[in-house]
Amino acid sequence: MQAPKSVHDDERHTLSRREFLKLAGAGAGMLALAGCGPKSTPVVTEAPAVPEQVNLSLLVDESGEGLTIVKGIVEAFNDKQPDILVDVSIPSGGDYYTVLQTQVAAGSPPDMMQMGEAYMPPWAEKGAFIPLDDYLKGDPEGKPDDFYPAVLQVFQWKDKTYALPKDLVTWALYYNKTLFDQAGLDYPGDWTEEDYLEAAQKLTIKDDNGRIVQYGDLISTSWGNYFPMIWQHGGRYLDDEHTKCFLNEPAAYEALQWWADLINVYETGPTPVQAQQAGMGFETGKVAMLIQGTYMVPGFQQVSGFEWDIAHKPKGPDGRWSIIYSGAFGISPKCRWPDQAWEFVKFMTYEGSEMLAALGYSMPSRESVATKPGVYVGAENTKGKNVEVFVEASEFARLHELTPTWGQEEQIIKADLDLVWLGQKTAREATASIVPQIDALLAS
Repeated sequence: MQAPKSVHDDERHTLSRREFLKLAGAGAGMLALAGCGPKSTPVVTEAPAVPEQVNLSLLVDESGEGLTIVKGIVEAFNDKQPDILVDVSIPSGGDYYTVLQTQVAAGSPPDMMQMGEAYMPPWAEKGAFIPLDDYLKGDPEGKPDDFYPAVLQVFQWKDKTYALPKDLVTWALYYNKTLFDQAGLDYPGDWTEEDYLEAAQKLTIKDDNGRIVQYGDLISTSWGNYFPMIWQHGGRYLDDEHTKCFLNEPAAYEALQWWADLINVYETGPTPVQAQQAGMGFETGKVAMLIQGTYMVPGFQQVSGFEWDIAHKPKGPDGRWSIIYSGAFGISPKCRWPDQAWEFVKFMTYEGSEMLAALGYSMPSRESVATKPGVYVGAENTKGKNVEVFVEASEFARLHELTPTWGQEEQIIKADLDLVWLGQKTAREATASIVPQIDALLAS
């Protein structure tokens, strides 16, 4: 499970699970001219007086348990700041970003919006958020240097910060200790990908009819996993100027093929279709290893049929890399009370972040909060598990290159890579198809 849902919910069994989000500024007084002709006198309209209680609207991309958790955090803020009332809501009748787009285009966005990590550039380009840098520098509690650098950068665009991250999610290796014990294998340590493959083969078991009844691993096929696969082999996605895609370079497609071969050549893991049809998740006890995110911990803590723990991901030829997931909150330029909205956005990075971490779904985005004893490491819902590896993974975690067209790029990549995971295309063939489409999109 995971922190309240974000753009990767298809991958994260959201607690909500699995992910957070233009125009002209509202502000102080404005100058108007009364009458016309030489005798016209400038009239200054005073800024509206702040009412005893400021009402702020907050739109979130949540459902189920995630929505319940966010409502609890909002309630805690309302109790702490009785002069500010935050009203949280979710979209009705459509996808979160589609509904948000409609509201922004109509000039009636919510005061504050949740934003997933991969969608910051297009929304910043649209002017959906006010920059927060003056607040960060001017408020003694702003403390921009307190954030883990990589996660704050996710919500920056063209040298400005448009939303504050509430949490930090990295990926690591979950493993079934019971199955390792039964196979007489040592638990994962400072593994290479070859060590991982060897263990996965030994942990894959077939019955007398040749049917696989236990898989050595389950491979996530989302961008949260395939980008680190590429980085670990020395590959890259885009150039620094974001004008050219490099997925057709050998380092990139050979990395993708290496992992696809685990499914289709070595058969240590099911295809995505097989896993879905058979309900073959790590929690079934029939999968020995899974590389996934922080947010899975609370759900797996409910498992009683076997013992499990967490280790670092295996290293590739070019080292070890992890992805970063996060969710953030920003303020609309249409918000009449940005100072009060700032108080809530800031609250989410302190008390709100701490409340999420205590539940085990994600690490706080601020180092000062993440390192408090018992907040994440040693919290009730992470107790007994080596969640320190998620904290350590922040040192080698990053987000892939983001552009305003990332949503379209993702669909292009997914369409071809889905065929690779199914064994219907080689990674070289798939990336040869992907690259010209991405290049054309970037050029547009």
